[in-house]
Amino acid sequence: MNVIEASPPSFVKEEEWLKFRVEPPATPANQGGDVVVVSGYAHYHNSQLQGSSDGDLVGVPYVVRLFVGPSWRDLNDVSPSAFIAGFRHYDSDEADMSGRELESCTWEWVGGPDNPDQQIRLIMSLYLFGGPSADVTVIGYHLTARGWLLTQPPQDFKELTG
Repeated sequence: MNVIEASPPSFVKEEEWLKFRVEPPATPANQGGDVVVVSGYAHYHNSQLQGSSDGDLVGVPYVVRLFVGPSWRDLNDVSPSAFIAGFRHYDSDEADMSGRELESCTWEWVGGPDNPDQQIRLIMSLYLFGGPSADVTVIGYHLTARGWLLTQPPQDFKELTG
């Protein structure tokens, strides 16, 4: 299994954030009032997500882990999705098969020094076929998260106002 921890300078990330507040329900206690919608694209370079050199029909499994969105003090829940937004094949006339499958997108909260910015980490599983000339170049993602945002330092949001 190939595990890609995406962090600069190995990729470029573009994101948009939208924040709004909701009144927490009466129960259960401590439900966060901050709701954030995040949409983004992670651009990969240098054949980080590449097909197998053993042949076009050999699928290469990858797990991509990517910190996304704003900084959180506490999280209640996240609803993520992801998709393959960019693919290239440099030798497609020589490939008998090519393909890509994004099988899952989940999330986790990592505390401590592994996550100094206190962001959500997406975990995406994918397979890539088509030989060494096949690359996934862009993964897109979208999520809605609810919890309590960090207030310091200030974060750059687009806000919905009622």
